[in-house]
Amino acid sequence: MLAAFIIIVNGLLSWQYLLTIQANNANVIESETMTNRLNRLLALLTDAETAQRGFIITGSEQYLEPYKIAQIELPGLIAEIEANSTTRPIFYSRLPDLKNLIQQQQQELITTIELRRTQGFEAAQIIVLENQGKEHMDTIRQIVNGLLIRENNRALERAAQTKLNVQRAGFALAFATLIASAFVIGTMVLTKRDARQRDAAANELRNQREWFAVTLASIGDAVLTTDTAGQITFMNHIASTITGWPEDQALGKSINEVAEIFDPISKQVLAHPVNTALEQEEIVTLSNSVVMRQGNDYVAIEDSAAPIYDREQQVIGAVMVFRDVTERYRDEFGQRLLRTLHNQLASTIDLSQVLATSAAVPTPNFSTACGLYLMLDPDDEPMTSYSSAEQPLIDWHQHPAFASAIASGQAQIIDHALPQGYQSAIIIPFKDQHQLSGAIVFLHAERDFDQIDFELAEELGQRMILALEQAHLYRQAQDAVRLRDVFLSIASHELKNPLTTLLGQSQLSLRRLERLNYEDERLQRSLQAIEAQANRMNKMVTALLDVSRIEMGQLDMQHDQIDLAQLVHNLVNDLALTTDHHQIRYQCLTSQPIQVTGDSMRLEQVFINLINNALKYSPEQTEVLVRVDRNAQQAIVEIRDHGIGIPAEALPNLFTRFYRASNAARSHVAGLGIGLFVVKEIVDLHGGTIDVTSQIGQGSVFTIYLPLQV
Repeated sequence: MLAAFIIIVNGLLSWQYLLTIQANNANVIESETMTNRLNRLLALLTDAETAQRGFIITGSEQYLEPYKIAQIELPGLIAEIEANSTTRPIFYSRLPDLKNLIQQQQQELITTIELRRTQGFEAAQIIVLENQGKEHMDTIRQIVNGLLIRENNRALERAAQTKLNVQRAGFALAFATLIASAFVIGTMVLTKRDARQRDAAANELRNQREWFAVTLASIGDAVLTTDTAGQITFMNHIASTITGWPEDQALGKSINEVAEIFDPISKQVLAHPVNTALEQEEIVTLSNSVVMRQGNDYVAIEDSAAPIYDREQQVIGAVMVFRDVTERYRDEFGQRLLRTLHNQLASTIDLSQVLATSAAVPTPNFSTACGLYLMLDPDDEPMTSYSSAEQPLIDWHQHPAFASAIASGQAQIIDHALPQGYQSAIIIPFKDQHQLSGAIVFLHAERDFDQIDFELAEELGQRMILALEQAHLYRQAQDAVRLRDVFLSIASHELKNPLTTLLGQSQLSLRRLERLNYEDERLQRSLQAIEAQANRMNKMVTALLDVSRIEMGQLDMQHDQIDLAQLVHNLVNDLALTTDHHQIRYQCLTSQPIQVTGDSMRLEQVFINLINNALKYSPEQTEVLVRVDRNAQQAIVEIRDHGIGIPAEALPNLFTRFYRASNAARSHVAGLGIGLFVVKEIVDLHGGTIDVTSQIGQGSVFTIYLPLQV
């Protein structure tokens, strides 16, 4: 009876174990199906992205076939994954983010394909170069890889549970055999059946393990897994290649020892994403701003790390997925370096600043130091030499490779006769038609320059050389301008004395003839002509002196209180006495005082110049109206004539030095084109403005606004 009871109990237990084994086997099959779906999802997304790139580059619709297949299959595949995720909390929590990322990634593909069709390659390339699609795809890979690892762990757990149940069933059956020998035949039957199931479960477990290892080994990215202590438990071949660690030597090692993470600029060790993922129990991503040590070198990587959970949602380790992006990183860094140099050189045209800026641009990612050796003439001694190093570089013009590079004009890489502490150098010689020659030298203390460095150095050098040429030409132009201004100042000043004497003597001679009643009309006309031309030349010399003083910042200004209405009124009365061919009328439109602060002589010069211009370019017997007014903040003086007018195209340049409107030159009225330039400068020095409106044949209106005295 006891034996029967034991047999019945053992039978029930064995049956329960078998049911559990069958359920676990079903779960394993379900996990494999889910894994296949996830792999198919990644394959469709990757094929669609590849098709997009091919279409953008070639414009051929045949490249879009994989993209169209993905558009058809993706909705159904995502629906299947979602329908089978209700019993998987991790899947269910990550699925909304995954669907959103897939939608964004697909939208980016649609947008770029449409842009390529409608606007061409460049428009689509702009969207692609923003890297949003790549960032979406990288995040999708991270999520899917994490789910794959989670599903693989689930399958391994089910297989282990199956094995345990098989063992328990075998033990129960063996125990029952010892107690109830009468049931030997039945027990043997059950044992054989259980043995077959055990073998099947063991084979399934072995197949799952092999499938897991093959899957991780065949992934295009590097994969590392660790336990909760951060020690390596698995490494695929790509991870071994990037880190330089063979898998058998890496197992059991700390992640910090096998795959240490550094900052690319400072080379400081950074917090490892695996350790952060284990501590914070969340996915951690690092971009290509970090590098991984490989022997004595550095490899730029993109990576992500995520925790691994067991069935009870307990963290049992971490997985790190990463890839080598060194080539892309170097290309992006080179572009950033070129943009930085361009922006810095564009901000100045001073030769010394261009030299200093050029020498300071290189960073530890490209070169350790930069030197510029510059000559104005190949036969002269060096004009200047700049260096980014703390200590001066060696005398490069005595270096044999440097001398040969200058002679041949060919850039080259050298690795001998370098200053102590430097391992490699690139020489970029230059010489142009502006008698500017020399060389740019990049040096590195830790490694040899390669072809990529050489091409980047040539591009940097060409931009530096162009900036140096422009700065050199600008310096020459500035020197020429200074010499011209000095000449104008000296020449005008030296002409002033003999002109004053000539004018005084002509006036004195005319007065003597008048006192002596000497009636030689021809002599009088000659003396009057001398006086008129001397006056004209005196005004021209005075204007040139004013221009010179303005250019050199030496135009003296007084700051007196001025009754502007009275000043203009007196000036108009005086000028009216000097002309018989025009009418000059004064008009004041306000009864309020018009007080300004300034230099009365300079303001008289402004108004005389404008009134004389109005008279000079107006027909005889026409009126020149001088009107004075004010508003709450400004005094207003308006000079209105009925002259030839000013062409609209001449108005923007009217106050430019030495500029004359085309119709003014055709009118045969003498002028240097500097009067209005001086007028505007004087008005500007008083804090005012000047406007002009004009129509051809109807006259012009010049309006001056000056700030009222506070």
